[in-house]
Parts: sequence; structure tokens; C-alpha cells
Amino acid sequence: MRLAAIVLMLGCGSSSGLSTEVLDERVAAQRDTLEECVGEDEVTLTAKLTIDPEGEVTAVEATGEAADCVQGIIRTWTFPASDETTEAELPLTLRPTPPS
Repeated sequence: MRLAAIVLMLGCGSSSGLSTEVLDERVAAQRDTLEECVGEDEVTLTAKLTIDPEGEVTAVEATGEAADCVQGIIRTWTFPASDETTEAELPLTLRPTPPS
């Protein structure tokens, strides 16, 4: 099933680490990996990420439908290195493609 849209908004939980712009860019580049988490209905959830200075996701906590799937995928994402740990919150809406 192809996604019609993955709607996302990022907000850094702290002023240190990666900028919101860098986070937005990397999430946008990796968001198609969430395609396998999309079911028949639209799903809205929030994921909280911790990204270490090397750019690895060290923790992710998601709430809502498809949370387990989303957590597993986001754990594989990578980000650029930074001077400090980054905390980010990622609200997501996963929408299936309407039938043609």
C-alpha cells in the first residue's frame, strides 16, 4: 500500500544538539520507511526521540496506533553528528492511499 501522505512536524525538546531544520530534513528523507506501518485507516501518533551526538537514535517512545511499528522503524534512522544529545518530538499522521 502506497502512502498518500505522512504529515509531520518537529519540535526540539531542548536548545542543544541538532537544529529543527536538520531534523526536518533528515526525517523527510527517511519518512518513506514508515510506509509499512500504514494500515487501512489514517493513524495519528507522536514519537519522542533521543539522538546521541554520533547521530544514532538511542531511544524512541511512540504512543497511538501503529506505535510498535513506528518505534522499530525510527530506531534505524540516522542523523548527522552534533555536539550534544538531541531530544525531539515528532507528531505523525500516516494516511493510506485512497483506492483508485
